[in-house]
Amino acid sequence: MGNKITRVRTGCWTCKKRHRKCDEAKPACNNCVRSNRHCEGYEMRLSFEIVLGSASDPKTTGKSKRRVVQNGDAGGKRPRTSTEKTFVFENVKQSTPSQAPPTPSSTSNNAWFEDLETLFTSTVDFGKLAATTPTTTTNNSLITNLFNLESHYDEFVDPSPENKTQWESKKRTLSAASTPTPGLPQLEDTLPVLSHEEENILLKHFFKRLLPLLDGHPSLPWPDLALKYCDFNVARSCFISLACMHMYECREGGAEYYETGIRHINSTMSHLIAYIDETISKIKHDGGGSSHGLSREEETGKTHASSFVILVLINVGILFLVLEKGKSAMARYFFEVFGTICQDRGFFEAVLVPNDKKRSLCVALSWYDTVAAVVSPDCRLPCSMPEWYGDVRSSISTAKIMGCPGEVFVAMSDVCLLRHEKRNGADLTTPSYTKRYEDIKNRLVNYRDYVRYSSEPGEEPYVNRMKCACCWALAVLVTLNRVMDHRELNGKATSEFISTYGTMNSKSPLVTQMVWPVYAIACECRTDDERTALLIYMETLYETAQMGTLYSLKEVVLKVWERGITQEEYLREWLDDGIDYLPV
Repeated sequence: MGNKITRVRTGCWTCKKRHRKCDEAKPACNNCVRSNRHCEGYEMRLSFEIVLGSASDPKTTGKSKRRVVQNGDAGGKRPRTSTEKTFVFENVKQSTPSQAPPTPSSTSNNAWFEDLETLFTSTVDFGKLAATTPTTTTNNSLITNLFNLESHYDEFVDPSPENKTQWESKKRTLSAASTPTPGLPQLEDTLPVLSHEEENILLKHFFKRLLPLLDGHPSLPWPDLALKYCDFNVARSCFISLACMHMYECREGGAEYYETGIRHINSTMSHLIAYIDETISKIKHDGGGSSHGLSREEETGKTHASSFVILVLINVGILFLVLEKGKSAMARYFFEVFGTICQDRGFFEAVLVPNDKKRSLCVALSWYDTVAAVVSPDCRLPCSMPEWYGDVRSSISTAKIMGCPGEVFVAMSDVCLLRHEKRNGADLTTPSYTKRYEDIKNRLVNYRDYVRYSSEPGEEPYVNRMKCACCWALAVLVTLNRVMDHRELNGKATSEFISTYGTMNSKSPLVTQMVWPVYAIACECRTDDERTALLIYMETLYETAQMGTLYSLKEVVLKVWERGITQEEYLREWLDDGIDYLPV
């Protein structure tokens, strides 16, 4: 049997390189002190450095075992699959620990940030996307602030003190070299060349294994939209980037998968910038009549097409973040761009309303955005509008995509508003807030009214869909009670959630999408029995889907249990300002 290697995401760099659990003592951890080793500290570094500098042989592994431990201590060990394939990409070189980390993060990503900042900080006209909505005046300041990305280099780079001077010099060089390129970027110049067999393995993994996990829709429409509206190579990079990251997370491939996934997502994001640039240019000329012999209607159609491509690529970017680790500074900016585009009444009514496939993209992004908002430690508001979730009468809705009725999402959005107002000093004990609390609670209690009794082709039976709606409603209810300081009522809701969720098939698409409800209920657990049940649910969910956000979810919950603090208190420590966690 091969040696078990513990994958370590937290702790000092010495323990990470040794694949040991770190006690995180400051200034030097006790492991290093006892073993007379130099403790390299806790500074954040390039994510590529973490992976390529320490993962040497992905082949040795132990059999995955579920391990339930009381008092929130799971030993820090990550479940692994029992076997790992050893195929290595051609033309993808792994750096050794003594070499500089690979350059996609320090070149492609940073050039991407420079280009994105250049585009966005000069685009007041981008606000015209929302010009036909009643919220235009309130959105203008948001849109202006939205595109200031200088502070978000740390999303990929937080240099250690000894390398800071070198990094600043490199960043200045990149900044000087990064000039916008006319037209779309060329993928072939920057991406590793895959053999036919390698590409087939990745695409098969994406369509056969990963795609069914991404949402509960019986026929997930966005890959078809990507192929239809994006350049073929862009769509291909979307699929390959997601497949690589998931295969890496499943332990079916080593660091070369991670690197290839990052390089493909970089190319995809380069295209996102190009489409945004193209859309902005069209908007700037919108008042000038037709160009190149095109009518005003044709120009509007081209602008709408570019806006829709932006939504497709934003969706891919969010999914990649979920697969990787589930937290990102860019997610919030993606959501704000998404919200701005879809608030354009002309775009929404001409492009999304007539087509369920296209509208499903708006529904999915609204789901991600609202969940990220309801857990945000700074209590931000969703960028989505309540009508985008759909309802029991809609031909497409959150209920059809991932199981939670749109009416429950509207209640979740209302809870986000209460959180936001409370953070800004509102007195929630007044009669008006009590009335709002009762209204939201009553809507959640009536979750059965939002589930159709008849099942459409591909849908799960009514009982399963009703249980799913119940679990989502209970998770929103415990969050509402926390906001309104009624946490003493959450014991009953937690018990009901455990008894309902425990009867559902863990492989069901409805269950694999139930990430945030498990997180919300787990953070409210008080007894050992409750925590044992939720720990089993979290580990089963990770073993089923194997996404980075699920690993992060368990880490957060265990810290909340161990330290006896709220999820917001821990997330404020774990996340820097403006960074969102994505338990979706």
